[in-house]
Amino acid sequence: MTKLSTPLPYRLWWECREKLRHLRLHGAVAAYADGQLTGVRHTRVAAHVARCWACSGELIALRLMKASIRGHPHRAPTSPA
Repeated sequence: MTKLSTPLPYRLWWECREKLRHLRLHGAVAAYADGQLTGVRHTRVAAHVARCWACSGELIALRLMKASIRGHPHRAPTSPA
């Protein structure tokens, strides 16, 4: 059985393109998790998160943190004595 592989020049171009897309969308994952993105920006970040394991991990971590914070009672800071 032969393994199909992408030619090297195309693969390098694709990897570089993905890195640039990742850098361009960096920081938008938090806004995406908060539901602050709309339209094309929302669609682009959703598509990137679906392909990028680093950003999808960041999104999962943000969602878990937010759920954890929502699940705990609010505590007022103690006043200094």
